[in-house]
Order: sequence, then structure tokens, then C-alpha cells
Amino acid sequence: MGKSAAQIRRMQKRAQERGQSYTYEAPPKPVQKEEEPSKDEVIYKAALKLHEDLQELEENPNNLNSKEKRSAKRKAEAIALEVVNQVDESIETSDALLEWFEENKDKMQSSNKKKKGTISKEDQKKFKAAKTYKETMESIENDQEMNSKDRRSAKRKAEAIALEECGMESIDALNEWVDANQKLQAQPKKAKKEAGDSEKKPNPYILFVGQIPFNTTSEELFKHFQTYMGKEIIASEETMQIRIPKDDKTKKPKGFAFVEFTDPEIMYECLKMHHTPLNGRRINVLRSAGGGKAARAEKNKQRKQEQDEYISTTVDKIIADYIKSGQLKEGELDNGAILLCKRRSAATVEAALTQYIEKKGDREFQNPSAFFTNLMCKLTDEGAEGLAAAAAQNKKKRKMEGGQKSNKKPQRSRDASVFTKSGVDMSISDADNGEIKDLTKIFPSMGRGRGRGRGAYMR
Repeated sequence: MGKSAAQIRRMQKRAQERGQSYTYEAPPKPVQKEEEPSKDEVIYKAALKLHEDLQELEENPNNLNSKEKRSAKRKAEAIALEVVNQVDESIETSDALLEWFEENKDKMQSSNKKKKGTISKEDQKKFKAAKTYKETMESIENDQEMNSKDRRSAKRKAEAIALEECGMESIDALNEWVDANQKLQAQPKKAKKEAGDSEKKPNPYILFVGQIPFNTTSEELFKHFQTYMGKEIIASEETMQIRIPKDDKTKKPKGFAFVEFTDPEIMYECLKMHHTPLNGRRINVLRSAGGGKAARAEKNKQRKQEQDEYISTTVDKIIADYIKSGQLKEGELDNGAILLCKRRSAATVEAALTQYIEKKGDREFQNPSAFFTNLMCKLTDEGAEGLAAAAAQNKKKRKMEGGQKSNKKPQRSRDASVFTKSGVDMSISDADNGEIKDLTKIFPSMGRGRGRGRGAYMR
């Protein structure tokens, strides 16, 4: 450790009193040993070089023939294995090395990023000393109660402390070093910011859409959601982004999608489309779950169960309303038909029940559940178009029925009695057509046996 400026001045003063001179010689700076790379770092570096060389040979920018490519490949593999076997002899082949690379690639990349974003302890001391010195000098300058002598003494003390902490010869040298290494100081802040950005909570408004046909595009899925949405809900490609993952090898869709929303209202509207038909398949619409693979699977299972329970409760309520209104009888649909309803969307169930009641009319079916099941399957096959047509027809029918209704009760005719309905003229005046009034339709005994003459006065 070198001497501070105050120590040097004292030594010079003492030497002068003895009639001698004192020259300060700074001690040699300790040579900082570079940190040796770990075993995994050596293997990763060699594997990465081999991976890049093989990729370049595959692209063949130098137009090598087959023999030259094989030779270059063997050379690259031999160099990589020679480096790796110096730290680990268990990796004997290039295939084993590349397999290790694929398994540890993400971990090593993450570790390297962390190292790039750190500063050595020596550099940290220098930055800290410069910052403390600057703050102390500002505090001394702003202290109005301090006299000139105390201020000079405080400045020399602050300078000596800063140089002792950073190990440099002068404050000017420290300030020059700080100015030259500002980028180094900014790196950990940037790394911390990037880490903070990566740790931000993901958008919670995401739906998982499963069981979609493999040939379904994002545009078709968007139109499907739009068809089932109410008119008051307006969705666009900005508020509703659809992503259909593809297989890395085959480049074909995996049969499911993720839909990200900016508006939670649209997301909850789309949740109602669970079990709606799309191109002949019933899709699953569930809240997306985050976390690890196991946690995600468990959460998806739980949310699917909650969604199924919601659909079951909704269907039970719809059927109960139809029974309460008298349109359905208790037990008219068996358990099989009700379970089928619970595997469809509420809109499909509503449309199927409406068509069933309309087509049934006053008829009595021997097997109403079979007839209803047939209607349900037909609506499912027709998809959104069939449901839209059924909804429009139902709306038109309700509108017509509403126009015929009146709050006024119809006036009862004065002749609307049992006698009039039986064809007997109950008026006290003679009939205009001279027809004899006959009461035998009401009193059959007047036309047979004893007592036929008793009714003569009534003619």
C-alpha cells in the first residue's frame, strides 16, 4: 500500500530538518492474476467453436467438395476434443461434446451474461472512493461555518482517505481513470435493468385455445371469436393478438394457440366460447398458466376443471329455466342428452333447445333425447353459421310474437255460452229464417220415450 499525500509531506519536512531530501517511490502495482476459467467454461468454449465450425461447413461458403468437407470436419472435431480432454477425459467423441453443448447451452449463456455485467472488486473500490471524495468536497465547500484553515485541512484529509482506498498516486489520476471507465460503471446498471425487464410480470390476459384443427390459421381463429362475440364487444388485431406455435422440425402447427388481450373484458367474453365448434372440432378455451412445466400442467388442469364446472352450472340453469316456463318437462331429456349439453357451449345448447321445442310442437316423441341429440350434433357440424342462423330465426320469431300480444283482454260475446256453442238460438225473438228452435241437442231426453209432449210448449 502506498503512502498518502499527507504522509509524504511529513516525510519531506522531517528530511529537510535533518538537511536531507526525501523522494517518494511508489511501490510496484501488484500484478492481478486473471481468473482461470472453470472446467465447464473450457468445455463450453470448445463446444461452441466446434458447433460454429460445423455450421459453417454445412453452409459451405468456400464451395468445398465432399472430401475437403470431411477433412475439415475431422480437424475441427480433433481440435475441440484435444482442448476438452485437458479438463475432462470422459467426453471421448464429438457427438458427446455436442450433446453436452445442447444440454448446458442456456445455463452457460446465462452465466456469461452475469459475468459481463459485473465489475472487479478493485474497480469497485476506485469508483466508490471517487464518489465519496466528490461528495465530501461538495459538503466542505457548502459548509459556511468552516474557516479557511479548517477547510484546507478537511480537503487534505478527504484526499488522503480517497487515495488510500483506491491505491492510486493522486486525485487527478483517480479522476482520469473514472472518466475513462464510465462505460464500465454503466454495464451493471444496464444488466440490472435488463434483468428487471425480464423479471417483469407477464401479461395476465392470455388464453390457451386447444383442440383446434391443424390447418387453422390465426385469421380463421380471429373470425371465429368475432362471430360469437356480442355486438357491444369490439375486438381488433391490436387488442387481440393470436399466436399459433409450430413444430421446430416439421414447421407445422401444433394444434393449439395462445391469444393475448389488452382488454380483460374481451378475454372474459372469449372464455364463453369454450367447447364451441370450429371446422368440425370442439375447441377448449382456458386461461393460460405460467410457471414451470409441471406447475403449468397442474394449473391448466385446475382451470379446465373450473371451466367445465362453469359450463355445467350454466347448462343446468338453462334447462331449469325451460322446465320452469313449461316448455320442457321434468326428465324429458335423459342424462346422456344433458351430458352432451355440458360438452357444448351455452350458445349451442340454447340454439338446440329452441329448435327442439319449435319442431316438437304438440307432438309426443317416443325418444325425445335421441331427437334432441340429433339436433345438437347437426348444429355442431354446421358450426358458427348454423348457430347464427338459429339465433336469427329465434329472434325473428320472438319479435313476431311480441307484435301479436296486447294488454287488453278480448271482450266476451253476449252469446258466447254453452247453448250458443251447441247450436241453440237463445234469443227471445222468433228466428228470422222461420226455423223451429230445437233443444234436443242439449236435452236429449226430450226427443225420446215418455215426456216427448212436455217440451211442446217450448217450441
